[in-house]
Amino acid sequence: MMPEEIRAPNFKETQMNAQPSNSNQSWKCTGVSTNPHAEAINNTKKCQYCDRTYDDYLKDHKLEIFQKRLLSYSGMAAIAALLLLISAGVYARQKFAEADRAIRQLEQTKTELAQVNADLKKAEQELETANEKLQRVPKLEKLLADTQNKLESTKTQLQTTQYNLTQTNQNLTQTKHKLQQREQQITEGSKCVKLIGEINNVIWEGAALNPDGVMRIQQTLQSVGFYQGEIDGILADSTRKSIENFQRDCQAKLERQ
Repeated sequence: MMPEEIRAPNFKETQMNAQPSNSNQSWKCTGVSTNPHAEAINNTKKCQYCDRTYDDYLKDHKLEIFQKRLLSYSGMAAIAALLLLISAGVYARQKFAEADRAIRQLEQTKTELAQVNADLKKAEQELETANEKLQRVPKLEKLLADTQNKLESTKTQLQTTQYNLTQTNQNLTQTKHKLQQREQQITEGSKCVKLIGEINNVIWEGAALNPDGVMRIQQTLQSVGFYQGEIDGILADSTRKSIENFQRDCQAKLERQ
């Protein structure tokens, strides 16, 4: 709001304000400001010191009153301007603070935006890597299928080989058993041939002249289960019969060879 217009008071207003309401009331002549007159003077009389009337008093103080009012208005205007300046300073400080906060927030937003851009770039790189891996998946699936087929084929071959090895082991076991039987037969045949040779030698030399040889024959036949009699060194019928049975058994074994 604009301040009230400052205007000079007219003489009548000054006179009305300065003149006592009662003409019988007195007024004080100030004379010069440095030597005021203290005596009260009736408004109809002159000052006994300076010969001034009440009208002179009003005329002299008209400018002073105007200056006081002007000073009062100027003071109020200065105070209003100061308050306005203070308000403007406070408002400007608030705006500067808001601008500073906005700048800091903008800087923080820039930093966050840079971090977001870095995260987006990293995510894009990871996505590209994932796409490359996905593109390699069909090749890997084919390679895996081929490897699986090879493994199945190898497994079948291993099973066949294992079966063949099992059969071979069985055949080897059977062959070994047959060889052992053959070896046993040969050993028994050799024993038979050797024993028959000893028997023939004893008989050829004469059993009566070689009782020790007959006893050895009886012991040998007894060990192989063909003689159950007494070991006496006599070539009796029981001993002869045991020899015949032994010779037939040996003959059969030799024929099986």
